[in-house]
Amino acid sequence: RLLGGLPDKGYTLARALGMLLVTFVYWLLGSWGFLDNSGGSIALAWLIVVVGSLAAYTRLGERGSLSQWWRENRPVVLASEILFVVLFFAWALYRAHQNGLHGTEKPMELAFLSAVQRSPSFPPADPWMSGYAISYYYMGYVMSSSLSLLSGVSSTMGFNLTAASQFALTGTVAFGVAYNLVRSRAFDTLRRVTRESASRAAAIVAGLLAMLLLLLMGNLQMLLIEMPYNSNSATREYLEFWGTDKRSNFGETGYQQNPDADASLDTSAWEWWWWFRASRVLTDYDLQGNLTGTQPIDEFPAFSFLLSDNHPHVLALPFVVAALGLMLNLVLLHREPSLFEILLYGVAVGGLAFLNAWDGAIYLFGFVGAYALRRLMTSEDGKLRASDWFGAIRFGASLVLVAAIAYLPYFVGFRSQAGGLLPNLMHPTYFPRFFIMFGPFVIILVAYLALESWRGARDGSMNWRFGAGTSAIVLLALLVLMSLLGALIANLNPDLPVSGNLNPAADGGELLSLIAQRRIEYGLTTLVLLAGIAIVVARLFPSQGRKVESGELATTWIRYPTASGFALLLIGMGLCLTLFTDFFYLKDNFSVRINTIFKLYYQAWVVWSIAAAYGVYSIFGDRELALPHRVLRLAFGLVFALGIGAGLLYTVAGVSHRSGVETVRQNDWEGRLHAAPATWENPLRQVADGSLVQAGTVLYSRVSLAEASDADLIRAERAGLVTFVGEALVIQQGLTLDGSEGLLSRDDQVVIDCLSDMVGRSDAVVAEAVYGAYDIRYGRVGTMTGIPVILGWENHERQWRGPTYGEIAGTRREDLEQLYNAADIEMVGPIIERYQITHIMYGGTERQLYDNLGEEKFLDHLPVVCQSGESRIFYAGGLAS
Repeated sequence: RLLGGLPDKGYTLARALGMLLVTFVYWLLGSWGFLDNSGGSIALAWLIVVVGSLAAYTRLGERGSLSQWWRENRPVVLASEILFVVLFFAWALYRAHQNGLHGTEKPMELAFLSAVQRSPSFPPADPWMSGYAISYYYMGYVMSSSLSLLSGVSSTMGFNLTAASQFALTGTVAFGVAYNLVRSRAFDTLRRVTRESASRAAAIVAGLLAMLLLLLMGNLQMLLIEMPYNSNSATREYLEFWGTDKRSNFGETGYQQNPDADASLDTSAWEWWWWFRASRVLTDYDLQGNLTGTQPIDEFPAFSFLLSDNHPHVLALPFVVAALGLMLNLVLLHREPSLFEILLYGVAVGGLAFLNAWDGAIYLFGFVGAYALRRLMTSEDGKLRASDWFGAIRFGASLVLVAAIAYLPYFVGFRSQAGGLLPNLMHPTYFPRFFIMFGPFVIILVAYLALESWRGARDGSMNWRFGAGTSAIVLLALLVLMSLLGALIANLNPDLPVSGNLNPAADGGELLSLIAQRRIEYGLTTLVLLAGIAIVVARLFPSQGRKVESGELATTWIRYPTASGFALLLIGMGLCLTLFTDFFYLKDNFSVRINTIFKLYYQAWVVWSIAAAYGVYSIFGDRELALPHRVLRLAFGLVFALGIGAGLLYTVAGVSHRSGVETVRQNDWEGRLHAAPATWENPLRQVADGSLVQAGTVLYSRVSLAEASDADLIRAERAGLVTFVGEALVIQQGLTLDGSEGLLSRDDQVVIDCLSDMVGRSDAVVAEAVYGAYDIRYGRVGTMTGIPVILGWENHERQWRGPTYGEIAGTRREDLEQLYNAADIEMVGPIIERYQITHIMYGGTERQLYDNLGEEKFLDHLPVVCQSGESRIFYAGGLAS
């Protein structure tokens, strides 16, 4: 009823929109106190959405024929169901091989999942800042935790199941959006098929291509940089041309080419996390040519899933793709959106802001652009008048209003580190690095834009003057605004870091000269993006010089199909997103463009994936439109295949490396290594390579088993899979989706599990050691159980809470140090009282950081409620009261 513009009526978006709506109802009713955080409440929220859906089906619009819908959509239904299952189990298998939750920001994400799963209500308690709720976009963690609650699994297993489900959901929704975009070419109206050229088979192939481009394809770092670098088969000058981080500034390590070397896909001898560098392609240098301290992040979906951090940008990914489907529906309906459609779009935009704040703003503009495109497609003369622009603004305002009301409890309490817009004076993007990042898309989209230019020129509708003028105005506006903002900051706030470290020794004239020189040297990226914008605008807005023949319908000013217009809109979105980063960035705690590149390039990858899939279809399969010569199409096809294949190399090699090479070297690799003592002569190995053993299995014997005593035997200390490493062997963890094994020491894990079982969902506050970030040993009670600790990773809390952090955190770090170091229990009583501490953790981390200096006071005055080895948890509730 609400997605009637889509050929499949929204079937392929149903999973994502269903998750969004159920989570929204569940969270909203929980935030207002009508539901608790439980499996029963989740089921009730689902039931509310079911009832609302049935009411919409029976009361809104015409019902139509389900049998007719099934005949039309049976292939896409079957294809999407099979695709979801295949993607889900494929990535679950990958995570079963590579299930670790240590390193990067996985502990942070696990902490949120644990906290949401444990919290009795919303907003959930912050696991790393006792007394406060989470100050972050946490809707994705509510989704994941609700599924874990329903499934009855722990957060450490739910984490890896989330990675698999997000992978499958993203691929399925991308498939559906591209399918609907291509299939819409077959319809003259919403119901009547008039062109069989856009067959269901072609649409399904395009959908699969979109899934591949969005989900599985990597950038060109693997082919162009990592293979030649790690094999020493490239010259130093070749690597310096691309200029990527730590591949051109060789430092003391140096680089020597081996003339006899060949590029190889054997990654076992490569640097440990070679695949990680694909997310650090863009490299910023100061005006003296030195690397700046904090480099941009340029993630893309295949990297995100290879890393498998459940960060908000990944949790939001299926829903931003679904937003593209909603935008397409808005355009294909060819009418004003109804009230119920506006409500759905508004809830979706607000949900994106709750899932990943940047995405809400990006796709709000996307919806406004789709609305304007719909007005353009139905205009009488191919123009947008003032009334059309005002209509688009009103539409955008209505979405903001719906989103603000729907998610009011979240927006009221949200705090951010974002602090306004800053000028990017000296870091335009070097085009070779841009090509490494987006190479396959550059190849496909340049070909498609060339084709659309040719088609427009054939019918005389290319409005080159308007396109070129628009690009010139955009460039001028960007330069003027950047310069004015830079001058304003220089005068009003000269201490504010702007675009890295400017040379304090340079005078104003020299500085401007260096900036201008950098802009010219790195200007190719800007010119390419502006040229793309010019072509998109020239094609979307037809030339008014063409005379309308007598009797010709006014709507034929627009000579391109709606699907092509939508694809051009997506291309334009990506061009604007990437162009913006060359002139501005958002101020945050880093004071450089690290996060601006990260967030905007990520969404450019998303929109270009859908547009590129349609572009390939339009070049090769759209028989209703003018096509290039067969030989030219054959050449295009070969180049496309090479580009996409080069991108797929990254993912294929990365999955193989992470699941195969890396898993032999777990964090506790030495503990898994077994070898016969050097004093044994001719020891007998009793297990085979690849065999599955249980704890206690005999691995080596000094003599035959029949003659051996216990002193003559080496037994396995744990269960697992045997892999030979020379004369020794490693017992690897068996395949599992539970990532808890090996995260903490056994004793710490035992007492934390004990505390979790004891406390349940009752109020509790735990004191534990505070020190660094990106280390599972700190904040571990909050991470594993969701029980709030006094203070976890400080740098992350500072990012989440922005300028309010200092007031909220206060003297927590100092108080914790006194709590553990003070010799007298009387000295820590006020601290326990101030933070309402109920339990105190004293395990391996505390002992390493604080030694045993202050533990005696706890042993003398507080009961031990959980103990394993030297790890203890003291009950401090009586002292606090």
